[in-house]
Amino acid sequence: MRLIDVTYRLLAIFANVMLAACGGVQVKQNTELDAVLQTGNYSQAALMAEERIGIDAPSVTEERSPVEYNPKHVLSHLEAAEAWRMHGDRERSLEHYDAAEMALGDVESSVGRRAAGKVGAALVNETLAAYVPSPAEAVMINYYKALTFWSEGQPDLARVELNRADDRTRRAVERYAKEISEAQAEAARKKSNQTYDNPEVAGQINSQFPEMEQWQPYAEFVVPPATYLQALFLGMSDVPSDMEKSRELYERLGGIVGTHPALDADLADVAEGGLCPSNDCIWILVERGLGPELQERRFSYPVYTGQSVVSVQMALPALASRFDPMLASCAIHHGTESTDCVPIATMDRVVQTEFTKRFPGIVTRSVVSAVVKGVAQDQAGRQGGMMGMLIATAITAGITTADVRMWRSLPGDFTMARLKRNGDPNVSVQIAGQVIDIPLSATGSNLIHVKLPIAYGKASITTIAL
Repeated sequence: MRLIDVTYRLLAIFANVMLAACGGVQVKQNTELDAVLQTGNYSQAALMAEERIGIDAPSVTEERSPVEYNPKHVLSHLEAAEAWRMHGDRERSLEHYDAAEMALGDVESSVGRRAAGKVGAALVNETLAAYVPSPAEAVMINYYKALTFWSEGQPDLARVELNRADDRTRRAVERYAKEISEAQAEAARKKSNQTYDNPEVAGQINSQFPEMEQWQPYAEFVVPPATYLQALFLGMSDVPSDMEKSRELYERLGGIVGTHPALDADLADVAEGGLCPSNDCIWILVERGLGPELQERRFSYPVYTGQSVVSVQMALPALASRFDPMLASCAIHHGTESTDCVPIATMDRVVQTEFTKRFPGIVTRSVVSAVVKGVAQDQAGRQGGMMGMLIATAITAGITTADVRMWRSLPGDFTMARLKRNGDPNVSVQIAGQVIDIPLSATGSNLIHVKLPIAYGKASITTIAL
């Protein structure tokens, strides 16, 4: 057997073992985290995430090591942050959110350089690139931090986080455009016209994703709950500029969400000069279920090498919904008043919007990678015959995998309700067969935030006296 045959065979074994191991570990970790979240043991989920980061976390009661940013485990920082927030340890939650946010510094100051790095990683395996939270995830970081600061009586810090969320929403489009531009530039450097702009390429790829034709993404990038929270926050202010900004945000939401009882009532108030002037309103923000996940979709892709056509394995991420229909039944009760939980957004639709905008860049990077692998397969066949071609094909298939990393504990949807206080000291949220009683502050308006990841699970509740 020639040396080239031995080399290819050894590389094939190594590549397949290593990639299978990495993929298997990720799937196993996701399954373990989901299982713990479903029990409602949020502290255990947080400790599990911290263990992956490398933080010594023996138990909730024992002294824990300080949180230090680990760029290799950004997603674990996010999972730990939200799990600690739901458990009620706000300080620990903020430490992890701050750590995860550090990963955004480079991408937001030098989008092009980061995108170019992703293209380089895609030539081998896109999961090798350091994970950077998506624009939607970045906005949700600031959304949860704002909720936390507001609930702790630190409105100035909450304002900072809401401003960051708003800024990241506006700059998301620029980030998408630069990612696509860098991917196209890399294709040009490889002297390839195999980009998503090529109708032939788009047709072949789109045939593998027929569900995308049924999606209804937002016309522009937006994370409605973050926008609503900022509109509500500013609407409670006495500053005219805040009130004007609040009105603009509510009007923008109205154009996206459509008719909505709570949104319409809020907009009517700010148009008259202030939210709930009688100071006896209750806003109930309910987050239900779990957001979508990315799953790998593999298929054969023909590559024209200039001398022949070879079939190369391609793997791209595909969205899969995880929303539990049992959570669709939801109502709010306060004394003799009742109202339904009316959605203002679904995470599926938010991520679909983001996915459609990032998809051209993802496809272009993957196609560039496929072309490089196809040429390598062709050359291996010419140098090593059929055995060389088979081994090279095994190698390229082994190192081809989709990047399906994302923040798994994001909610499935967001609902908002608004009621007037009527003397009852409690509000009840009836959802998926269980009733959650929530005490109100003694007087004044309240914002209540409820998060229930699974039916019959344990709800995380935050009450903010306004």
